[in-house]
Amino acid sequence: MFPLSLAYPGSVSAASMFAPVPDLTQICRRQVEQVGKQYTPLATWIVYRNGLGEERHLSRYSTQGELNAEILSYLESEEWLTETLRPSLQLIPIPFADCSTFVYVYGLTAQSEGNEYWLLWTSRCLSEGEQAAFSQQGALLQDYMVAVSAIARQQQEIQHLEQLVQRGKHQLRDPLALIGLYAENLSLGLPEGSFREQALTIRETVNDLTLSLRKLLDCTPERRLHLAPYDLRKMFQELIRVFQPWLREKNITLVYPQKSLIVAVDRWQIKQVLENLLSNAIDFSPKDSVIEVQWQGNGQEASMTIRDQGQGLSSEDLEKVFTPFYSRRSGGTGLGLAIAKDILDQHQGNIIAKNHPNGGAIFEITLPRQGTEEIIGIVGEFYL
Repeated sequence: MFPLSLAYPGSVSAASMFAPVPDLTQICRRQVEQVGKQYTPLATWIVYRNGLGEERHLSRYSTQGELNAEILSYLESEEWLTETLRPSLQLIPIPFADCSTFVYVYGLTAQSEGNEYWLLWTSRCLSEGEQAAFSQQGALLQDYMVAVSAIARQQQEIQHLEQLVQRGKHQLRDPLALIGLYAENLSLGLPEGSFREQALTIRETVNDLTLSLRKLLDCTPERRLHLAPYDLRKMFQELIRVFQPWLREKNITLVYPQKSLIVAVDRWQIKQVLENLLSNAIDFSPKDSVIEVQWQGNGQEASMTIRDQGQGLSSEDLEKVFTPFYSRRSGGTGLGLAIAKDILDQHQGNIIAKNHPNGGAIFEITLPRQGTEEIIGIVGEFYL
């Protein structure tokens, strides 16, 4: 007999602030009950794993009446399960004399150890239409199970990241404060010039990192935007100073407009978006190439495009580029662009990815500008 545990509806664990992993128990139970009423089988059951659990579960439906104990024991022993089940309807031969029953099996998701499947044990041969209908129900359940497994994997990775963030709380705060203090002392003691500018850049970067760390560790489900007017050009210039060593190393020329563009945004969050997009553009750009940045605005919205001269985006990239944990960068977490999209959604903006006809990838972001003048008036004097 194969080890199965009867599963009952109940709560499931999930990462904090995220939706719980769907429980397959109830959907499987409804499916076997529906098929039981539709085909009046001797018995039908689904063997499945709930999320990423290693233990297999069983949802079963049986008609009233005595079942052939010999056939039942054979089916439950899974002796007929000699190879990985395919996602299609198969008729399983029963090795007993005078056997007048039919057993259909639909493979749901293949696993390295054991299988998940839907078994239908009937006293008659199903018609072609019935087989097609049952296959369709099996395919829908298979898609649902694949989706549940994907969600469970994402939740597992999210929990792991949350643990890493909390462990880094004390490991990062004190060193950042020390670096910021030393950078401040250096900037005060250095004469005007490139070295003093570098010390000031380190100090500003440490301040941004400290703010980012505090917001990351103190995040709550209800996130608020702290909108204020900022100049995209100056925000972008701050990032260029940070990435300047990398740009020099790859001999990349960065071209951007000299005109200002004022938008009302949460500076910390939008700077995260721009930092991620520029970092990706540099990473995927070949040496001795150009990264071109454009922006423009009107009374309704502001838009910015960042184009590199790399290999561009594959069809899979275009489909999944904003999906959490999808990344083509070596050592990447696959969260940068997903977070960028979430930030722009909060700002009621948008981000799209596409390929340039002459090669390279283009990322375009849009931000609303309606209300910017009112915010400027409320703020009064502000620093850009």
